Amino acid sequence: MRHYLPLLIFFSLFINCKKSECPLPKCNNDYNLKGGVHEVEENVSFPAQDAYPISYKTKILYTFNQNDYTLSVEEMDREGHFYKKEFQYDNDNIIKEITETAKGKVVSKSSIVKNKNNRIEKITVDKENENSETIILYDHSPCLSNRGEEFKNGKLVQSWEIEYKNDLAAVITTTQAGIKKQAFYTYNSNNDIIEVVEKDMDGKTLNIQTSVYKYDPKNNWIEKNIYDSNKTLIMSITRKIKYW
Repeated sequence: MRHYLPLLIFFSLFINCKKSECPLPKCNNDYNLKGGVHEVEENVSFPAQDAYPISYKTKILYTFNQNDYTLSVEEMDREGHFYKKEFQYDNDNIIKEITETAKGKVVSKSSIVKNKNNRIEKITVDKENENSETIILYDHSPCLSNRGEEFKNGKLVQSWEIEYKNDLAAVITTTQAGIKKQAFYTYNSNNDIIEVVEKDMDGKTLNIQTSVYKYDPKNNWIEKNIYDSNKTLIMSITRKIKYW
């Protein structure tokens, strides 16, 4: 697996709130950053492998306001093209709209609907040739979503269920094309993921990815190396962090 479980990025929008306090969900754009971060530049390297014989690099730039909310995310892909997402918030500091642009042109626009507990319950994404809708459900807690569904052009493409341990996602079960898989997450004391184990529903291990970090004095990681089940380096990320 070349990329580090892309669903994890998606779920990180919803699962990092503290269940006991149920605050306004700053976790909607939380990257587990501490100490008043203004900008983060991530340089991502993918070493050459058998399945991907050519190494390549990408770059991501995040900007935050002084309340720790994401203002924009700009990403360079392997061909050197830049894509930028800009976030708008309502009066409760809940994301209400995300606009993605490329080469100065709007390529997608996301609209967010929140529930009475100020939690995101629906995301609608409009693109030129595709519309998608994500439904997030909160069956057991007003603060933590436990399941959801994603539709593209009106067709269900995936669903998921989340189990928690200590208010962090411990197991995520996804269903795509009728096939179920489970991802088991392990965190360090800094709440950074150090291991993800993907299994089928018979318990067979499909993939293991481990992460090793180096931190700055504010306990934000500035280097992250990701390894596969054979201990082969598959991704390396370095960060430059600017604080307010």
